Amino acid sequence: MKIIVIDPGGTTGIVIINFDGHTQGFVRKHFKAIHIGNNSAHHKRLWTFLVHEHPDVIVCERFDNSGDVAAKMISLEYIGVVKLYAELFGVKTVWQGADMAKNWAPNDKLAMTTLIITPVSKWKHANDAMRHALYWICFYAPKEFSTMRLLLLEMMRTDS
Repeated sequence: MKIIVIDPGGTTGIVIINFDGHTQGFVRKHFKAIHIGNNSAHHKRLWTFLVHEHPDVIVCERFDNSGDVAAKMISLEYIGVVKLYAELFGVKTVWQGADMAKNWAPNDKLAMTTLIITPVSKWKHANDAMRHALYWICFYAPKEFSTMRLLLLEMMRTDS
């Protein structure tokens, strides 16, 4: 199963999860993070990426009105690319609020899973996509992810 997780914006963070149902060895091997940069070909690059990867599920940060006009417009455009792709190719799409994942998996918890991408300042958007990936796995993923879900929750557990 291939899941694409997207944090849309001027620089779009993307996580690709390739999962065959077995969590063997290092969890990190199932995850790959990339950025698609802010340039004139961004829409085309995002579309081409989705067509090339042909995911089974797309998890995307939904649009929340945060007040930054430029960020709102560009995010809406990229969300439109995702919606069009999902509709044309019949791909299940899960929409998550920005603060759902970001508040649930701050950098320290992301680091506990070994899935944080460093340097954090350079990979902010990919790390935000990774947070959405973890949130989806732990709360919405199908039963095939149950072993990975339990493993990730155990890794993030803090005993006080």
